[in-house]
This record gives sequence, C-alpha cells and structure tokens, in this order.
Amino acid sequence: MKSFDSRTYSINDFLEWEKNSQLELNPRFQRRSVWTDSARSYLMDTIIRGKPIPKVFIRQKLNVLTKKSIREVVDGQQRLRTILLFLKDGFQIKKGHNS
Repeated sequence: MKSFDSRTYSINDFLEWEKNSQLELNPRFQRRSVWTDSARSYLMDTIIRGKPIPKVFIRQKLNVLTKKSIREVVDGQQRLRTILLFLKDGFQIKKGHNS
C-alpha cells in the first residue's frame, strides 16, 4: 500500500502552479465545474471568517515531455476553482451567510 505525504501549501502555490500550467483542475476522472454562485459565496465567506474547510488532495506527476511537475486535483476541484476565481476576478460574497 502506498503511503501519502501530507503537506501544507499556500494559496500562492496554487496561483503559481496555475500560471505556469502546472495545476490540472480537470483531470479526466473529475466532473466539470458544477458549483452555483451561492455555493462559491458560502465557501469564500467560510474562508474569510477563518472557519475550517476540507483538505484538498493532489497527485503529483511528471510530464516526461516537458520535465515539468504537474499537480492533478484528486479532491477539492470545486473549492480550488472558487478560490482561484475569487482571487483573479473577485465576486460578491452574499451577506446572508453572515447571519
């Protein structure tokens, strides 16, 4: 049985990986982006208020042609998409989550 390595990454790591085409948010086994604006808003409200969110699971592989390390998102694609979207384009967090 293969062991797993638990690491902590910053949001900047994910931004850098995406910018350098080293983050694969949609490997063939993942579903497409399905979260609603309300779900995205709720996640960002949770993060901004300092509440915990589930872990993201990533598989690292090597692209033999480019010799680049690629990170495939195994679990957490919707959460990462939301965080990256919020940081790039921003969107309004609904006030109803703060109740």
